Amino acid sequence: QSMTGFVSFCGYEKLVNGSLVESKFKIYRDKKEDNWICMRDENLVFNSGEGYELVKVYCCGICGTDCALEKLRFRMPQSPGHEIVGRKMKFDEKTNLFEESNGYYLVEINASHKSRRVDLCNICKLCKNRRNLINNEREVGEEGVTSDVIVKNFENEMDIHCPDRKTIGMDILLGGFCEYILVPIDNLIEIDFNRFTNFKKENEMMLLSQQQQQQKLITDLYSIVSLAEPYAACLQALKSQVISKYDKIAVIGPRRLGLLLLLALYIERLNCNIPSSVQITAIARHSLPLEIADDFGIDHCIDLREILDINSLENEHDILFDTTGSESG
Repeated sequence: QSMTGFVSFCGYEKLVNGSLVESKFKIYRDKKEDNWICMRDENLVFNSGEGYELVKVYCCGICGTDCALEKLRFRMPQSPGHEIVGRKMKFDEKTNLFEESNGYYLVEINASHKSRRVDLCNICKLCKNRRNLINNEREVGEEGVTSDVIVKNFENEMDIHCPDRKTIGMDILLGGFCEYILVPIDNLIEIDFNRFTNFKKENEMMLLSQQQQQQKLITDLYSIVSLAEPYAACLQALKSQVISKYDKIAVIGPRRLGLLLLLALYIERLNCNIPSSVQITAIARHSLPLEIADDFGIDHCIDLREILDINSLENEHDILFDTTGSESG
C-alpha cells in the first residue's frame, strides 16, 4: 500500500558465461520506507534502502571492467555500465507518474553511506575511525610528500572506499545498460553544458539543419562527458605521484585508459597543475595509439618495434605508468 509509482523497462545483463541477455525490470517507489524495490521478471533483485534517486540513462560508455565483469567476484547476472550520463526522475503526486527533471547529470559509481546521506556512517568502522586514521597518517608522513597532501588524499579516499558500499553496474545496483537506474543522492553531478559552447565539428555540421546540429552536438557531448569517470581515475593516478620539476614521465601500452592518462598529463601541464618542464612520453608497439598521442601534443612517442635493445630504455624515465594490463609490460 505504500508503493507510489513505478517504471517498467528493459535492460541488458551479463551472465556467468559472458553473454548479454535482455531482461524486463520494474522499479517501485516505497515512499513510506524511503526505499526502492527492483524486480526482474517479478522476482526481487534488491531493496535499495534509503538515499537513492531514480535516473533515466541517456548515455553509457563501455569500460574494460564491463567486458570482464563475469571474471570478477560479484554475483551474476549483473547489468553492467558505470560511465553514465542521465536525468533525474521526479514523482508527480497528482498523476502518480515519474517525469524527467531539468538538467543532465554525471554519475559517481560508489554507493557509500555518505553518498546516500545515511546516519549509519556513524557506526561504519572506516567512517567512525576516520579522524583517528587521518591523524595517524599525518604523523607517519612520506618521504617527499607534505603532510597536507597525504591527509587530503587519505581523507578523500575514505568515503568512496567504505567497506559496505555497492557499486553501480558491478555489485547488485543496475548499470547503464538499463534504461533506468538508482543512484545515491550525492552521486549526481550536474553538467553545465554552457562550458561546451565552442565544441563543434564544422565539416560534419555543414549539411545538417539547425535542429539536427543541436541534436548532434548534444549527442556528442553525452559521449564526451561519459568519459569523466575513467578520466577521474587518471587524475587520481597523477595525484598519487610526487611530480618534480624536470621529471620525465612515460605511459607504456596506451590504449583506452592509457590515452586518457596521456591527455590528463598534457592538460594538467597546460593548466600548470604539474610543472611545465615535465616531459611526457608514450611507449607502445602499435601505430594508432602513438598517432593519437602525438595529436594530443605530448613530447615524445616511442615505437617499441623500432627499438633494437629494449634494455636501452631502462632508467630513461623518472615515473612510468604501466597501462598494458599485461605482465609483459
